[in-house]
Amino acid sequence: RSTALQITAGPSVRYGFQWWLGRSPLDGHVVDWVAALGFNAQKIIVVAEDDLIVVFNASRESEAMVAPEIELLDGYILPAILRR
Repeated sequence: RSTALQITAGPSVRYGFQWWLGRSPLDGHVVDWVAALGFNAQKIIVVAEDDLIVVFNASRESEAMVAPEIELLDGYILPAILRR
């Protein structure tokens, strides 16, 4: 239940109980994930459907003002691991 939708605070901001809920486009479908967002760049992203856990302990700056870890997840990690 902790990863079930509890609050929708905007078009791309969804929240469970202490988990952020996200979606990433990949090859014409959407990958759902949940994330624990810690201090600075410390993040744990879980893609339960694919038994995938991604952990970040450091980050880079984002020119697009998007969480850099999500840019890395969408642009590199998911395509490399989950190509269907």
